[in-house]
Amino acid sequence: MKPKTKTLLFVLLSFVLGSAAGILADEAGVFGRGRGKRMSSRDFRTEFHQRLELDSNQVRSVDSLLDAYRERMTAHRDVMMKQRDTLRTEIRRTLTLRQSGLYDAMNRDLDARYNWRRDSLH
Repeated sequence: MKPKTKTLLFVLLSFVLGSAAGILADEAGVFGRGRGKRMSSRDFRTEFHQRLELDSNQVRSVDSLLDAYRERMTAHRDVMMKQRDTLRTEIRRTLTLRQSGLYDAMNRDLDARYNWRRDSLH
């Protein structure tokens, strides 16, 4: 094997192994919380209060604002979910029977990911 080929293979192998190690370390939470380990709403608020060094009056005020915005965002999310369902129905009308099955599977995967993200924030 030529030296240039050996060097190229070494560089590529190093890149692949380094990428794999980085992904595994991220999944394990070495660089923070790790994938899938989101902070709960309560933990977020506690960290928020502590990092900003809020006094008790500020904590009440900020928590009140967060609660109000959360209610509004929930209402917006509900509207968006209805629009998503309407869009899915309209898309389904253009698909063949086989495509509809594939589309259902794709939507189940998307919904599972969305529900995991949403549930991990509570």
